Amino acid sequence: MSDAAALRNFDPHTATAALPSPCIKLCRIDAGGTYCTGCWRTLDEIAQWRGASEEHKRRIWLALQARAAAAERR
Repeated sequence: MSDAAALRNFDPHTATAALPSPCIKLCRIDAGGTYCTGCWRTLDEIAQWRGASEEHKRRIWLALQARAAAAERR
C-alpha cells in the first residue's frame, strides 16, 4: 500500500491506541507555504502535534485526509 493510500485509509475514529503521527518522512511544503504535501498537515498542525490531545490529533487526521482527497481530485 502506498503512503498516500495509507493516509487515506486510516480511520482515526476506530483507532484503539494513541493516534500515530501521519508523517511519512517525505516533507515538502506546497508552493503556497501552507501544508506539507507528504502528510497534508499545515505547518501549525505539524508544530502542534507533539503536545496535542488525542481529540485534537483526531481532528488533524480528519482535516489532512480531506486535503489529500481534494488534491487527488485535481
